[in-house]
Amino acid sequence: MSRPILTAAAAVIVVPVLTILLLVVTVLGAPDQAGSATTDPAYPVSAEARADIPPDYLQLYLQAAANAGLDWSILAAIGKVETDHGRLNALGVTSGVNSYGCCGGPMQFWIAPPHPNTWDSYGVDGNHDGRKDPHNPADAIPAAAKYLKASGAPGDYRRAIFAYNHATWYVDQVLAQATRYRGTSDALQLPELGGDRLQTIVAAADAIDQARIPYCYGGGHGTTPARPTRGQYCWHANPERKIYDSPDQGLDCSSAVSLVLQTAGYPLTTMTSGQLETWGEKGPGKVVTVWSNSTHTYLQIGHRFWGTSQENYRHGPGWHTPRTGQGFVPRHPLGL
Repeated sequence: MSRPILTAAAAVIVVPVLTILLLVVTVLGAPDQAGSATTDPAYPVSAEARADIPPDYLQLYLQAAANAGLDWSILAAIGKVETDHGRLNALGVTSGVNSYGCCGGPMQFWIAPPHPNTWDSYGVDGNHDGRKDPHNPADAIPAAAKYLKASGAPGDYRRAIFAYNHATWYVDQVLAQATRYRGTSDALQLPELGGDRLQTIVAAADAIDQARIPYCYGGGHGTTPARPTRGQYCWHANPERKIYDSPDQGLDCSSAVSLVLQTAGYPLTTMTSGQLETWGEKGPGKVVTVWSNSTHTYLQIGHRFWGTSQENYRHGPGWHTPRTGQGFVPRHPLGL
């Protein structure tokens, strides 16, 4: 299905008068891995990504992201949303400019006058053939990585993606696509036990968030929460209560919270949500609070919230907006 497309990178930065033009793309899909050593270990390539992304494009995304120090899945998701990795049957994808008369190539850079345009500023000769060709993915993909980095990535991906196209829905769509492109790590790399407990809690929460461990009801319970392992299956329940299985063992809300606290050196076995209502010290902590009721638990670390939620069932435990509702009991780790 063809659709009009527009690169916001050029529209926003180079020609502000045309920023009212928005990308009108609603491409859905996902890619999978090419087995490259350039893959960020925190974000392996999912089977979905492997099946969707052409191998040459996937290698270019992985290499360009590695060279720029970026998340490859964000770069690939932009390529998906913009032109379905160059497969979109629309004006400007393989030659010329799009229906808006401004942009071209698989990553939809602004290539039309006035000059200097976005391609003039960020174009790359990625294949070293002496030309910077926006319609050649070997040039366009590293150029997109260069633009994202100049726009705030990796420190603020939302800001960088918004610079690529000034639309909140576009940012949300790219981030959702990137999540589908990421596989689950074979082994979760947690920080070493001990040290500064607050720093260890934050580091453990970040590591689990980045590993994209599946949510499994009852998953990870035992003496200590089990690490995700290839070849094991568990049941998932997404917000619509549909059931599906996952190729990796996962964690539920209480086992994830227990794992973070155990990693920081607190002596506790894996607890249920109800058991965490009485763990630790009474009341909110100075920095860390464990909020629990009989069915759910999550962490508050400063002004941020971490755990499982309705918004990230498929993501699993990570940073999120807390569930609203009554009856959560505040407890906190000793000293925090």
